[in-house]
Amino acid sequence: MRAQLEQWTQGNAGLLADIARPDLAVVLAAVVDTTGEPGARTLREAYAEATAIRVTQRRDRLAALAAQRAALADRRAEVAAERDRIAAEHDDAPPAPATRPAPRAGRPGAPLWRLVRFADGVTVPDAAAVEAALHAAGLLDAWLHPDPGTATAALAGDDLDGYLLPLPPHRRPTAPPLICTEGVPSVAVHTLLGAAHGAAIRWRNDFDWTGVRLTAAALQRYRGAVPWRMTAADYLPRAGTGTALIGTPTRTPWDESLGESMRRTGRAVMEERLLDLLIADLRVTGAGQRLAGVYQPAGCRGSNAAGPRIEHGCSRRSKERLLADRTCAG
Repeated sequence: MRAQLEQWTQGNAGLLADIARPDLAVVLAAVVDTTGEPGARTLREAYAEATAIRVTQRRDRLAALAAQRAALADRRAEVAAERDRIAAEHDDAPPAPATRPAPRAGRPGAPLWRLVRFADGVTVPDAAAVEAALHAAGLLDAWLHPDPGTATAALAGDDLDGYLLPLPPHRRPTAPPLICTEGVPSVAVHTLLGAAHGAAIRWRNDFDWTGVRLTAAALQRYRGAVPWRMTAADYLPRAGTGTALIGTPTRTPWDESLGESMRRTGRAVMEERLLDLLIADLRVTGAGQRLAGVYQPAGCRGSNAAGPRIEHGCSRRSKERLLADRTCAG
C-alpha cells in the first residue's frame, strides 16, 4: 500500500502543489499505518477532508467561468445582430416619449424622423448633433398627419401625442427656423452650436445667479457671442415682483450694473416674465435685416438674416407658447 501511495504522490506532485497540499502524502501515509484499527479513517475519507476546500473553490471557479463564457457568447450574438442591423441600413426609431402614450398603429402619416434625411454633405458628427437637438426638443418623433384638420382635431381632444402642423400663411416665419432643446447646455448642445459655422450668437438666461453665471461662461466660450436682453435695464422693471434671489453672487462683466442691481434688489426674474418682449424681438424687421436672437433659459445661438438660429432650453410651458407663435418651428 505504501509503495502505491508513494507512486501516486510522485505522479500527482503538480496537483498537490496546485491545491496547496504538498503534505497530503504524509496525511495519507498516516492513515495507511492505522488501517484496520478501531475507528480509523479510510483513505477516501482522509483524502476528501484534506481536499474539500480546494475542490469547492475549483468547482466554484469553473462555474463562474462557464457563466462568464455564456454571457460573452450572448453579448457576442447581440453585437453581431447589431452589426447586421447597421449593415442593413434600417432606420431605428428613437425612444418613445413617456409623455406621448397615444397609440399610433394604423394612423395615417409618420413621425418626422421617417420623412426626412440629412443632405449628402452633412458630416456624421453634425448629423448626430442636429438629431440630438431635435430629440431633446420633442420634434424628432412628432407626428405629421396628411390631413392637418385631423391632427388639429386630435390636439383639441384627449390624444396625448405631439403633432407638427403648418401655420397659417399670415403667421409663418420670415426668419430662419429655430431648433429648441431643454436644460443646461449638454455636450450634444455644444456640439450642435459648434457645428453652426458662421452663425451669430444671442445668449440669455434667467436673471438669477446661476443664469448670469451660465451667460458669462457662454460669452467666454463662443467668440462673438453677445447677451440678449440681459442688462440692468431689462431686469429692473420686472424685479419688483420677482422671487427671492438665492445662491452665490457673481459678476456680470457684460453689464456690471446688472449684478449690482441684482444684489441690491435681492430678486430673481425668470425668463417667462420677458416672454412677450422676447417674442416681439424675434418678429422685429427693418431695413431688410432680421433680429438674430432666441429665447432659452440655458443658452442660444442666433444668426444674421442668412444663417441658422439655434435655441437651447425652452421650458415646456414657454416652448408651447413659442411654438404657437412660430418661433420654435420644426
